[in-house]
Amino acid sequence: MFLEVENGEVFITEEGKMLKSYQELNGRDRHMGKPWVNACLVFTFFMWKRGGMFSNLLPVQRADRICSEMLDGKYKPDDFEKDFYYNALKNDYVNLQYSPTEILYEGLKVDIQDILNRLKNIPFTRRERVEVTAEFPNQEGIMTKQKVMANIEFDNSEEKMRAITLAEKLIDYETKLRTKILAETKEKRKEQNLKRLFD
Repeated sequence: MFLEVENGEVFITEEGKMLKSYQELNGRDRHMGKPWVNACLVFTFFMWKRGGMFSNLLPVQRADRICSEMLDGKYKPDDFEKDFYYNALKNDYVNLQYSPTEILYEGLKVDIQDILNRLKNIPFTRRERVEVTAEFPNQEGIMTKQKVMANIEFDNSEEKMRAITLAEKLIDYETKLRTKILAETKEKRKEQNLKRLFD
């Protein structure tokens, strides 16, 4: 790969410096010492390195840990996600490292995390403030209709169940992708004549 670590510092190889995505990112950082470029390299390496130091974490947790521990809290994950030039470099790094199935699997893990977070925030019932007409006695004791605002509770279980169904489908699809990735990995090992102890 074009990102490597030496003496605890992430650097880009000469081959990596030839990538258009790196050249565009590097050209946009006009600060002395290129702090944004260096932060992008560190974030990319630790976020997307296959079998890397934080690879056992979910992508959201991984991004938070990298920003707080490796970048000393100077940047937030959103800073990287919103930057077009960083995303071009990240895509090059990921595409050179992962198969298309593995890229889909990584994206699916992010989607599952998002849907699970959303699922926690969807209540089974929701309250809304609506205008209703009610009868009240006036000063003479005659009942008159007046419009008032009232809090009414609505059933929201249908939306909750749709989100649960979607989460179940995504998790089932993740299982299928994981099985496919394992088969691809086993096939690669056979092609390269690499054997593990119990293959």
